[in-house]
Amino acid sequence: HTAPPRSRELVSYPKLKLKIMIRDKLVRDGIHLSKPPYSRKVPMAGILEYLMNWPKSSQNR
Repeated sequence: HTAPPRSRELVSYPKLKLKIMIRDKLVRDGIHLSKPPYSRKVPMAGILEYLMNWPKSSQNR
């Protein structure tokens, strides 16, 4: 018994080509990963404080 033919074979790309393809797709879609909502500029102290209080703050909701 033979396996059914695959409609789409897996293709492997070099890492650089993948990065370029992803970058181009983001540009086409108008997505800027360095801007909100994908990236928030939070002071390091704020992140540390958030992480220190994390279990407590998530239980309060």
